[in-house]
Amino acid sequence: ASLDGTVKIGDLERAARGCHQELVELERSGGASSNARKGVYSFDWSPTYRLLAASGVERLVSLWNPYTSSDRPLGTLAGHNASVSEVFYHHQQHLLISCSVDKVAKLWDLRMQRCLQTIHDDGVYRPEDRLSAFAFDEARSQLLTAATAPRAWPLVETAMRAATAGHDAPVIAALYNVNFAQVVSGDESGRVCVWDLSDGSLAFRFHAAHGAKMTCMSFDEAGRRLLTSGNDGVVRVWNFSNGQCLKALRSEASAESSSGHAEVSCLLFLLEGPYRHIVAGGWSRKVLVWKDTRSVPGGVPDDPDRELAGHAEDITAVSFGSPNLLATGGYDGVVLLWNLDSGVVRHSLAAPAAATPREDEARRVGQRAVWRLLFLGQRSQTLCACGADGWLRFWNPKDGEAVWEQHAGHEGEGLVALATDPANALLFTGDTAGCIKAWDVSRFVNVPRLDQSAAIVETYHWSAHESSVSSLEVMPRRSATGTGAGTGTSAAAAGAAPLLLSAGADACIKVWHVAEDGTPWLAATFGGPSGGHPPPWALHDPTQYRA
Repeated sequence: ASLDGTVKIGDLERAARGCHQELVELERSGGASSNARKGVYSFDWSPTYRLLAASGVERLVSLWNPYTSSDRPLGTLAGHNASVSEVFYHHQQHLLISCSVDKVAKLWDLRMQRCLQTIHDDGVYRPEDRLSAFAFDEARSQLLTAATAPRAWPLVETAMRAATAGHDAPVIAALYNVNFAQVVSGDESGRVCVWDLSDGSLAFRFHAAHGAKMTCMSFDEAGRRLLTSGNDGVVRVWNFSNGQCLKALRSEASAESSSGHAEVSCLLFLLEGPYRHIVAGGWSRKVLVWKDTRSVPGGVPDDPDRELAGHAEDITAVSFGSPNLLATGGYDGVVLLWNLDSGVVRHSLAAPAAATPREDEARRVGQRAVWRLLFLGQRSQTLCACGADGWLRFWNPKDGEAVWEQHAGHEGEGLVALATDPANALLFTGDTAGCIKAWDVSRFVNVPRLDQSAAIVETYHWSAHESSVSSLEVMPRRSATGTGAGTGTSAAAAGAAPLLLSAGADACIKVWHVAEDGTPWLAATFGGPSGGHPPPWALHDPTQYRA
């Protein structure tokens, strides 16, 4: 290939025998009739498709068949906004990958000749602001680029409507996106699936690279970006609509991931007045806070704005209460309440001492961990906590005083999931055996030293998953189904009752309708190796619910 705009193909075997070497000359500019020839920067040959792909000064990728006499390319791939400096095939995935000088890479489906994914690298590199090396990682299905350092870009897997399998590994969370009426779920292997809630279909999926295990997920305040983290200690910000990694946030712990103290166990995006923050906690025992700002590429600086130290053990849970109260829970059962503005610990909360030394010793062996924290805004900002010992605890965060505690009665299982409705009238707990309990807390008041045994009432206890519950979330029915009322049935009228979204380590995601009396009805199931909910899929129609 040459800057004169031509690609020449020779017969090396004939040349080795001393014969005259006949050349096929392909003009990159489009044919012999073209007045201007533009330089060729890169080309690659596909023996599978018998196509030569060439790119250069023009913003197009040309596909040629050198075995024909035509002076025109078989096709052109348009989409780049700058000169295309690199092009290469990946035959196992039927892909053609191109990259332009403005650091934009495109992945093309050779069979359909259409763009599957566009990757924008917003990084700034010195001394030359360009990408200089490319490769495709078949094992992890990701594109690798390099300038001054390598970077991985997971490939979006566009799912067909007939696809049923979603997750093959334990699901760590399922999040409802009210803006797009979609459910986004992720599993330990790093697979992220986006589900269409209107019909339960798998819209698409991609792989988030997090070392060996992904551990937690969250949305930003607008629901347009997905935050994920894993045992590599790196927090990644994604455009989950196309699988593009917008930013990778690192800390000192993630830089030393080989030490075994890097894992991020909890992740949260929060609004504090006009400010936006990303908060993470984990095995480093520090609360990491990044500012989300529009003044830097990707919105978030690479390094944390603050690192708050105070926990003696690993951080396992985090929650935010307006206007500036941050609660973090530890593996030792201690909950710290922080003033997010100053970074100062306001209160240190812990479960009361056990009645006997033997019980206290039993709690020390993995029974103190706080797995979930939740602020009940409609209950005077009561802080609710649950953990490995199976107890529900309520604190008044203003003065740091315990309000009430009671054993949740999950038959010896630890509590690993917690959710509430917008009015804080219902509370849902999930345990390590896959069971969920519904609680009526509508009469709870944030007043210490008051008997509230009649204010926290269990309404129903059911087996939801074959193994541990990973996450629970209450979805407003109107936004989830597009309707505010359903038809009356024996299953109970849908009315305005919320829907409960649950995810489990059995790789399944389920949607439950909880009737006014607390009785759960299975509204839909999607994800998991066994496939999705059998048709018809109709969240707005209670006649399709199953007891």
